This record gives sequence, C-alpha cells and structure tokens, in this order.
Amino acid sequence: MNIDNTKYIECVVDFLHTTSKEISTSEILKLINRLYTDIDIKNVENNIINDFDLDSFNRYIKNNESNHFLDLLNDIYDRLFCVDKEYIREKWDNFLTYIVNNIQEEKDQENLSRTSLLESVTSYEKIALIVSSFNYNMEYSGLQRWYDNGYIDELEDFKEFLNKSNFKDKNILLNMLDCVELVDNAILDLDSSNFWYDEDVKTRYDYLNGFEREYDRIKDDWKNYFEDYLIDNLPYKYIKKINEIKEMDNISINI
Repeated sequence: MNIDNTKYIECVVDFLHTTSKEISTSEILKLINRLYTDIDIKNVENNIINDFDLDSFNRYIKNNESNHFLDLLNDIYDRLFCVDKEYIREKWDNFLTYIVNNIQEEKDQENLSRTSLLESVTSYEKIALIVSSFNYNMEYSGLQRWYDNGYIDELEDFKEFLNKSNFKDKNILLNMLDCVELVDNAILDLDSSNFWYDEDVKTRYDYLNGFEREYDRIKDDWKNYFEDYLIDNLPYKYIKKINEIKEMDNISINI
C-alpha cells in the first residue's frame, strides 16, 4: 500500500467519522477494487461478501482509526487474494492433478457426462481438465488413443488456449492437433460400406503414430508452463482453499 493510498483511506475514514456514516459491503468492495489494482473484483465479489467483518470496519470509522481500518483491508487482501506460490510448488508435485481432483470431488455426485462436466465448470477448470486428459494420454498411450477416447470434441478449446499462450513450443502441440483434425475429417469422408473401409481407417490412424518422441522432447517444458499458468491465474475459490490448507499446515507444525 503506497503513501497516496494511506492518505486516501485516512480521508475516507475521517469523512465517514465526521458525518457519522457507516460503510456498506458494496463500498468496501469498491475500496478494495480501487486500492488493489492487481485483482478484478467482479470475478470474486459474489463469493467474498461473507468473508470480512463489516462491524469491525464501522467500529474503526466510529473511533476514527484509519490505521486499523487499513490493516483490516490489507488483511482481507492477503487472506483472499494473495497466495504463496512457493508453498504451492512445495506442497504439490503436480498441481494440475490437485485442481482436477478438486473438480472431480465437487462434481462426483452429479454423474455428468464429459460434455456436461466441461459445460458446468469455469473456463479455468475446463482447460485444466482438457490438458490433464491430453497429457495423460500422450504420456501413456499416444495421440491415437487421445483421439479414440473422443477428446477431439475438446480440440478447438485446446487450440484456442494454445494460440493465446506464450508457450515457446506451442506450434508443436498445434501441429499435433491439426493432424488429429485432418485424420478425423479423412475418416468421416470414407464410405463405411466399402470393403476396404477398415483398412482405410487403419491407414489414416497410422498418421497419428510417431508423435510420442516429439512430445517427449517438450513435455517437461509444457508441463512446467501449464503448472505456472494454473498458479499464476488461480481463481478466488482456489486461493481461499489453498490458504486454508496452508493455515492448517502451520497449525500442525506449531503443535
């Protein structure tokens, strides 16, 4: 918090104190949005209304204690919008798996199809699910199995993410996805009643083999890049979960 913001809070608190006014939840959200420019309050405001003590804010106004008022704002910011990235990297060897497991636990009782699942989650969670399935198939089976498992329906979303990313080898992944699209279109164009249909399908499938070595060459960089993406773009609900886990870990250490 810079000096200008400190002065601003002093003026706000003094004005509210002098005019015997109380501050509302919406006004607190506006203050947070003004002071902490690295967050987009619109993405979280529906979730944080119950996460701060409005009575304490108004008590500090009544006593004209701008320093305590500011401390409370800083505490909210630290608790709700800040996360220890090094803690995440030390806590989870594979943070993508942590995110995917959270999604599956939340949605487990709904018995959703893959398509319905992707439609029911946030864009952050959606790309995590898409990349997780791709990485797993490439690691253990290859591009052909990813295609056979029906993940081509997720191809456009995956390509859109890659195109917007700054991953240095994204063209390698994009070329793989383009190949899948070409093979799929070629198979759809085949006449299934033709005697040679199965052989023709196999011939086209063969184009999807042989990408494993190319993927192996970039997979560590790709996984690291995507882990960094997940950590750097954590939505509010995951920041809150992780901070709660960290707090419990700290309690355990101190017992």
